Amino acid sequence: NGNVWVVGSASVGSGFNVPVKPVSGDLLGTTVTLFAPANKKVVNTWAGVDLGASPAGYTNNVAVGHLILDATAQAAGTQFYFNGTGASNAIYVDRLELLDYASYTNHNAGGNLLALAFNTNLVIYYADAVAAGADVHTGGSADVSEQINHKNGDHLRWVPAYAGYFSSTNIVYLGTTNTFNVALARSQYIDSNGNGIANAFDPMPFFVQAMLNFTDYPTNNPPSSVAISWNTVSLAANFLFYTTDMTNWLLLTNIYIPTNPFVTPAPYPGPVTNVIVIDPDPSGRYYRVKVSPWLTYPY
Repeated sequence: NGNVWVVGSASVGSGFNVPVKPVSGDLLGTTVTLFAPANKKVVNTWAGVDLGASPAGYTNNVAVGHLILDATAQAAGTQFYFNGTGASNAIYVDRLELLDYASYTNHNAGGNLLALAFNTNLVIYYADAVAAGADVHTGGSADVSEQINHKNGDHLRWVPAYAGYFSSTNIVYLGTTNTFNVALARSQYIDSNGNGIANAFDPMPFFVQAMLNFTDYPTNNPPSSVAISWNTVSLAANFLFYTTDMTNWLLLTNIYIPTNPFVTPAPYPGPVTNVIVIDPDPSGRYYRVKVSPWLTYPY
């Protein structure tokens, strides 16, 4: 924690190199600043496993807390080159910061960052990305997580489901402090709770556990059944599980819930709504539910 590494501006073309992934451990408290000196191609090699745009990539995968890329001159003469050690590798970064000629202000017509180049076997996943000079109003730094997502041949990918030390923000509502991905919370385009208001303009942009109101109760329609009820949001995927031993949880399917998970039947946009599922064979069963708002994780 708190380590700061610098690959300096006098580099002759060697960046950082992790040829073998450790069995366990990460660098989530570490800041790495990487310079690309003028007219140098700085080669970086990484052995992290590519687990897709998932928070799983940030555990025991040499994930990096804060990666700063600073290109001191224009591409293509000055460039960062990223390479994997095998067929499919990845660098998982909590916060990616782009400076000078590596900034988003130096993208091409397709939105690709000219200062970054990739071998086919390496992807950079980031939970948050900021770029110097990208704020069109002030000329200061701005969040570019959405803008660079899938750019550079899909070698840059956003992980909005992860909220780490460098990429998280707290929003207080319903009497609790809720931690979310900062870029997702400030998005002017994504509507995570499906109510028709983009996250940046919504005082309660996320559907949280306290909103579930999850309960079950007996019903005689049909006889000796149980009704399971919870709140959900538009376009969310709803998973209903049951168990008899509190160890093995199974998806509940029957004539009243033929597909599981199922998408919330309420139209988009719309407010939080209630759904009810009937279990005609509830003997000795306990239930739990998972609601995955599709609009929260659109990538």
